Amino acid sequence: MLHEAADDILAFAAFPPAHWKKIWSTNRWSG
Repeated sequence: MLHEAADDILAFAAFPPAHWKKIWSTNRWSG
């Protein structure tokens, strides 16, 4: 299952580090 989703899971890494927090904070499941 993780192998199939690897591209989706790691897609944020294609963005500059300055954008990671914004991208990560849009995760509704993070609490």
